[in-house]
Amino acid sequence: MRCEFPAVRSVDGDDCGSGGANYTIEVSEGKTPYTFVAKTKVPPGLKLNEHTGVISGKPTKRGTYKFTAEITDSTKPKHKYVTDVFTITIT
Repeated sequence: MRCEFPAVRSVDGDDCGSGGANYTIEVSEGKTPYTFVAKTKVPPGLKLNEHTGVISGKPTKRGTYKFTAEITDSTKPKHKYVTDVFTITIT
């Protein structure tokens, strides 16, 4: 299986064939460290690491999936956050 992020500028990744997926949500603004939270389900077999933004695992089902993630920075006293929709195609 192969994962693709055809319309997402903020995700960088590699082939997710039999070895599994390894993608990272990249953030270019705000103060580190960031927190990453999947607000909706990521594709079956994948998971989002809340500390690193890495999407990893072995996809278990082909298809096109959309999920929403919220990224929060460490700005104080009020954290800044952004919510974005990501599309992953597993073929």
